[in-house]
Order: sequence, then structure tokens, then C-alpha cells
Amino acid sequence: MHPAALQTMNLLAGFDVASWGEGSAGYYHHIVEAVKIAFVDRDEWLSDPGFVDIPLQKLLSNDYADERRALIDPPRATDRRGRAGPALRSRCRPPAS
Repeated sequence: MHPAALQTMNLLAGFDVASWGEGSAGYYHHIVEAVKIAFVDRDEWLSDPGFVDIPLQKLLSNDYADERRALIDPPRATDRRGRAGPALRSRCRPPAS
């Protein structure tokens, strides 16, 4: 399974999804917001592991999910472009010879 899908499920695990009611506005809002966050992180962090240190353990950790989940605002949608989480900053490395 793709890391963005795993991160989305991890973000949603911190909510009482059943309480929203299947097909409700709250149900879809939270799913869309979680997907936005996961895809911003995907765009920032996931690339060729031969050239970049990918902090996959951090991206999929419960602590990181808690930090990112706090960005979900139940009453409103947000623009997530360019707002990747600060997983690890020293990620670039020279290619293997």
C-alpha cells in the first residue's frame, strides 16, 4: 500500500469516524482534509530513495499523525499547498556509486 494511503488512514484513526455518519458532510470533509495532508507530505518527502533519505518511519508514526491531525479544522476546508510537515530536514544525500 502506498505511504500516502497509510498516512491518511493513520490520520483518520484519531477520529471517531462512525460518529460522523456515513456519507455526511463531516465524513467527507475529514477524509478530504486527511488526504490533502498526506498528499502534501507525499509531494515533499517521497521521491527516489537512491537520492533522498525518506523519513518513512516518522511520516507513518502516531506522534506525527497527531501533529498533522491538529491541522484538520472541522468547520472549514483549508488550502494545504506548500504546507508539508517538518518530518526531517537533512534528507538529501549524494547518489550511491
